[in-house]
Amino acid sequence: MPYFITDKSPDCSGWATIKEDGEVIGCHTTKQDAIDQMVAVSIAEDMEPGGERQVSLNVPAYIRSAARKGLDYYGQGLAGDGLVDRTVREARDMARGDISEDKVIRANAWGARHLVDLDASKNSNADDEEFPGAGAVAFYLWGINPLDPEPAMNWFMSKAEAIKADGTDTSRATKVADMEQRDLNENFVWTGHQQALYAELEDIADTFGQFDQTSGGDGAHYFTENPFKAEGLMCANCAFYDGAQGCDLVSGVILPDALCKFWIIPADLIQTRSVPLTVRQRELNLIANI
Repeated sequence: MPYFITDKSPDCSGWATIKEDGEVIGCHTTKQDAIDQMVAVSIAEDMEPGGERQVSLNVPAYIRSAARKGLDYYGQGLAGDGLVDRTVREARDMARGDISEDKVIRANAWGARHLVDLDASKNSNADDEEFPGAGAVAFYLWGINPLDPEPAMNWFMSKAEAIKADGTDTSRATKVADMEQRDLNENFVWTGHQQALYAELEDIADTFGQFDQTSGGDGAHYFTENPFKAEGLMCANCAFYDGAQGCDLVSGVILPDALCKFWIIPADLIQTRSVPLTVRQRELNLIANI
């Protein structure tokens, strides 16, 4: 996790040395003292210093309140089937007033993509007997009140623009960090190719929305009859799988034993096997014809 310096932290009167998510690790009276600490902790953790950050990410009360309401509805079982664990985890962070630059950028894109969901009365009218619909719950969990989305959406948009203008957008580093922290009960090594591919695919999903399960232009070619399961090639081992039959990259219910064309699985979990070419060809033909 990169370290930065800023004079915009609400927790310090002068200069602060902070983590990527805004957590303060030291307050200083001078900029040089903050720089010295940033450099020292970066060297200790063998990473490049992040530099100076200008954008304050003090989460407004209305975003914290929306996230808390979303978590309450989630606890009542009112969220949709496509909800992933990561959204819930980040909602808990926002409810506490914590948010990363990566989340700000993703929330800005998500809100713009899903604004059409509020056309449905069950997602935008508190008097509708079906309110809150799954779409409304999703908005709350993203920190946006579906009954009054403008304040939160404006905040996310302005902060996202400021982050990009500041030149300290570390979303790629955040994505790779999330990948490396996957709970697979082992410390698996992800190759440089895998890290780069993971970050790029996450960026695509953040910008355009999740892939669907079809083999069409926006599809992930998801299949449940998985002939490669014995080799460890399955969703449960993939970097994108988020548990509870969810995926960061592909929409809908995702079975742990299934697979799609976007899998990223550490080599430690892949068991190579020797099979006759004719059997392997039949397996490949099966996939090609789905």
